[in-house]
Amino acid sequence: HRFHNGGDVPARILCTVAPAGLEEYFSRFGDLVESRTTPAPRLTDEELRARMGRAMELAASYGIENLPPE
Repeated sequence: HRFHNGGDVPARILCTVAPAGLEEYFSRFGDLVESRTTPAPRLTDEELRARMGRAMELAASYGIENLPPE
């Protein structure tokens, strides 16, 4: 998914997930960063493919269904 602000002014979004536990899913293939404003690490194409593969492998065990892009 993605979020897009179609307006001309800054916007905020509050995203909640229930039940809890989705953070564990992301921790199993992502990077721990110092703060919420820390830039995402730069990944090579190979690193990105490997991470996305791991995310796909883990998805079902967290109740996630990945759909193809439209």
